[in-house]
Amino acid sequence: AEANQWPEDVVDYFGDYEAGGDECHMAFHFPVMPRIFMAVRRESRYPVSEILAKTPAIPKNCQWGIFLRN
Repeated sequence: AEANQWPEDVVDYFGDYEAGGDECHMAFHFPVMPRIFMAVRRESRYPVSEILAKTPAIPKNCQWGIFLRN
């Protein structure tokens, strides 16, 4: 799914958590991309680790798509 939203808003696209994700199996994790560049610029892992810590759990058969440019 390509939905430029916060992860907690995108997680519904994966479908039923108990069913292992019965709808979309991959969604872009848009907030990570600018934070990767911010982390490199600041020479600090915190911009990335902070957003990953705030990312909700997803079904076991699903994954986040991480990208540097789109």
